Amino acid sequence: KTIFTMAFKPSCALTKYIIMRNRRKEYNTSPNIAELSLEMLLAEKSIQYSRRGYPDFIIMKDGEIYGFIEVKPSGAKKLRGGQELFRRFCERYNIPFCKWTPGEQLPNWL
Repeated sequence: KTIFTMAFKPSCALTKYIIMRNRRKEYNTSPNIAELSLEMLLAEKSIQYSRRGYPDFIIMKDGEIYGFIEVKPSGAKKLRGGQELFRRFCERYNIPFCKWTPGEQLPNWL
């Protein structure tokens, strides 16, 4: 048994989920136990979540979060699933967001 299963005693379904997730090599290092425990709670309640899509840069103005910039290399035209979801969230709440590629102008809101 792992320390994780001894400490949290997940259900059989959640144990299978954790094993499957680890086989997909989503973690490059040991999994964060606190994050996995939240994932278990969300899975038990069938709550959708994403651990991906957060932008590369948080833009600050006067010590407060102002907007976000996702950096893409030349040739990468589209935002990926979680990134596009985050962009739409920002758009819905009028939060400045842009996808930026080297060689482009910075957005006007900066």
